[in-house]
Amino acid sequence: MQTHDSVADVTITSQLPTTQGADRRKIDLNIEALRGLVALFVVWGHFVAFRLLDPAFQPTGSWGVEPPARLCVLIFFVLSGYVIGLTNKHPLEGATIAGYIKKRVVRIYPIYLLCFALALWVATPTYSGRVILSHLLFVQGWVTKTIPEFGPSWSLAYEILFYALFIPVSLFRLDAKKLIWPVLVFGIANTLFLPYLGPAVLSSICFGYVFWLSGLWLAKNPSRDEAQISYTDMMAMILLVLSMGRFNVLASVLSRVEPFMLADAIALPQAYVWNERVIPFQELSFLPISLAAVAVFGNRSFPFRPWVIRLLFLVPAASFLSIYRNFEPTLFAKELPFVLFYLASVTVFFFGRSLENGFRRLMKAAAETGKISYAIYLIHFPLVSGVAWLPLPTGSAGSFLLRAALCVTASVASAYVLERVLQPRIKRLFD
Repeated sequence: MQTHDSVADVTITSQLPTTQGADRRKIDLNIEALRGLVALFVVWGHFVAFRLLDPAFQPTGSWGVEPPARLCVLIFFVLSGYVIGLTNKHPLEGATIAGYIKKRVVRIYPIYLLCFALALWVATPTYSGRVILSHLLFVQGWVTKTIPEFGPSWSLAYEILFYALFIPVSLFRLDAKKLIWPVLVFGIANTLFLPYLGPAVLSSICFGYVFWLSGLWLAKNPSRDEAQISYTDMMAMILLVLSMGRFNVLASVLSRVEPFMLADAIALPQAYVWNERVIPFQELSFLPISLAAVAVFGNRSFPFRPWVIRLLFLVPAASFLSIYRNFEPTLFAKELPFVLFYLASVTVFFFGRSLENGFRRLMKAAAETGKISYAIYLIHFPLVSGVAWLPLPTGSAGSFLLRAALCVTASVASAYVLERVLQPRIKRLFD
């Protein structure tokens, strides 16, 4: 999960003239909008995927469809690298490393500690000191398993490592784009030759780092003109992200090519526990749309951008052939939301320009959620665990919706207090 830096902390690269301060803030708020929306999609996905909110009821059919929460976490990784690239436009030096570390610690740790304390409080089992220490040191998922009540924190372990790796990358002026390939190759090689190069989790770290480095690379690309900001494109991209639960054609291609080329060698065996294969090779299929989403919201250029984005909207249409060939009413009920999201994304992208003002207002509202998205991401899971134990109605769609509404309200309210009230005071203590 990518942590939030205040708008005032974000410095857009020099491609934007200094007279465009209002435009810089607008671009920053658009990134906040993306951050807020994908955070809410992760919450939604956890409500549906884990039978925790209402143990006696699970949504089915079209109502039980899970949004692509994993894709949203990978978008957070790209966002994380992107924001670090923006907020550190000058390479680190020996004298500035301490300031960089201090800023990261002050931003991440206080809210993390409070949310972790809540997770321990609502937990049914009593966890060992070793498990607690692993979470305090951000090595959960590697040294110990991540505790269920604080499940989303697995991604923080990755982000902290990526923040640390940024120090030598910046200090030695390494090119993020050139680093992507050796990191990717090593991740594949580590999987092919398990366990001779390293543990299984090292491959997940490498594949996650590819996403993070891609965001760092994107931040070094030039900004587009402010007049090219399109809220219609942003809305279309969000709808396309939601459709990826069924319309990720690249994943389908990889699933067919991989067995032919490597006899399934780069798919980690199921014998490895989840935390060791949390980011498998196949999830690199999400990299193009993750990078494009950040580029659209951040108004960034990259090579062949117009063609790449158009292809991202058009190529998934090939999934309709698979849906037609495998049509079965019960299965289609689960696919229908993704079909509607995809059709809506294409319609908005190619024909929705007249709704630009409405989409602008929507993104402005989403940006407010983005400002508290880090705390929402961390605190919603302990609250889900806590709501499950409350003496509330259970066993029906109404009870599920009641619990979901209560959890969302509590998550947003708690996150607001943590991010907008407590965090500024903590920051002032260390300024």
